Amino acid sequence: MTAKEKQLIIIKTHLKPLLKSYGYATKAQTWWRNQDEFFIIINLQNFSWNSKEDVAFCFNIGIAIKKAMKNPENNSQHITI
Repeated sequence: MTAKEKQLIIIKTHLKPLLKSYGYATKAQTWWRNQDEFFIIINLQNFSWNSKEDVAFCFNIGIAIKKAMKNPENNSQHITI
């Protein structure tokens, strides 16, 4: 099993269910939670130099303030960062 395959298994079997249990919605490797006036956003970013055998990544964590968004009601279904 390659490092990339292991990463995908960890995301699918551990990370996504954990974040879902805390109320996060998900699409691909981005998770968000509605907090009334803003969204909390977590994104897993893989690095361009990754290979099948060596995977490095980081988590980007931020907020999206609804008043600053063009259409927060539509974006609540999928936050793009």
